[in-house]
Amino acid sequence: ADISKSNAFFVRNRDVINLVVYTLYREIGWKTENHPEITANLKIDEVVNAQIATKAFYPASYLPGVNRTSESAWIFSYSIGTENKILGFLDGRVSKLIHSRYFDKKGRYLFISRSNKIHFRGLLKLLFYKSIAKVLIHPKAWFNKLYFQTFLVIRGPVKNADGWDLCDGCPDAIFDGDKLQPSCILSELEKN
Repeated sequence: ADISKSNAFFVRNRDVINLVVYTLYREIGWKTENHPEITANLKIDEVVNAQIATKAFYPASYLPGVNRTSESAWIFSYSIGTENKILGFLDGRVSKLIHSRYFDKKGRYLFISRSNKIHFRGLLKLLFYKSIAKVLIHPKAWFNKLYFQTFLVIRGPVKNADGWDLCDGCPDAIFDGDKLQPSCILSELEKN
C-alpha cells in the first residue's frame, strides 16, 4: 500500500487510532524445497525516510539491535494533534521524559496507552520543551481536543551465525530449547 495514503488515513482518524506499526517484511532466511532463500533488500532507514516524506512521521527515539547496534530495530515517532491534523511532534528529550516517568510509576515501559487524549493544561507543565511549545502556540491546540499518536517502524530480527539479532529490550524473547529466540517469529521457526 502507498505509505502516504495510509498515513493520511491514520492521521485523519487519530482520535481512534493511537498506534500505527509498520513492520518490514523479511524472509527468515532458510532454504528448502518449499521456501527458497529470499533476501529482503528493504532497509529500515529507507522506510523511515519515506515516512518522513509523508509529513506524518518524525523520528523521536529508537531501539538498536543487540548485535547490530549500528542499525535501528525500532524507530518511534510521536505526534500531537486535533482529530484530523498534526500540530507537532515530540522530540527525543520529551520521549525520554515520558518513558522515564511512566517506568518510575508503573515499573514497565510505555508501549501504548488506553486513551490517546491529552489535556492542554497537562502540556503546559512541559512548556519549556521546544517540541511541546511548538504545539501549544498553535491556536487549534487551545480550543480543540488533543490526541497523542505513535508511529512505529520495526525492522524485525535478523539471523546471524550465533543465532538471532534480537531487538534491544525485546519484549517477548523466549527460550526455545537452549536458545533465546524472538517469539515474534517463533511459529515460522517451528514450521521449518
